[in-house]
This record gives sequence, C-alpha cells and structure tokens, in this order.
Amino acid sequence: MSGMIEIIRFSGEAHGQPGEITLSFYTLEGDKVFSPPGSVSVARVDEKRREFHVTGAIPRILRGRTGVVQVTFTGEKRASYLLKVQF
Repeated sequence: MSGMIEIIRFSGEAHGQPGEITLSFYTLEGDKVFSPPGSVSVARVDEKRREFHVTGAIPRILRGRTGVVQVTFTGEKRASYLLKVQF
C-alpha cells in the first residue's frame, strides 16, 4: 500500500535507573540511517516508571531489506543492543 507507514516497536522493563531509551537504524554496512524528528519515540524511565515502549518508523531505504536496529539506554550508565532485522 503506497504511503503506509511501517513501524517497529520494542517493549520491556528497565532496571530502575533514570534515563532514556531510544532507537536508531543502520544498514548492514554500518551506516546510520537518518530518522526525521518525530519518527522515533523516546521512553523515559526511572525507579517508578520501569515499563517502556519505543517505536520507530522504518526508514524507506531499509524496507524490504535486512538492516540493524540499535536500542540504547542512556543515563548514568549506558547500554546498547544491536538487532539484525529483516524489514
């Protein structure tokens, strides 16, 4: 369907440290793919708000291809997970 926005969503529970959880997209070659402002959500977590949901509009360049999604927690500490995904 032309004009349809496809999204990817990650949900989980943080460990209680205050911070933000975000998504980034990359090609398999390691090049970061631009995500326009507002196309990727940011989840703020802390001791009371541990559950999170982050979504991102899949960039057009990655649709129908395999790419990488990076889910990042940024706070006092930092953690990132790279996931190879067939879009």
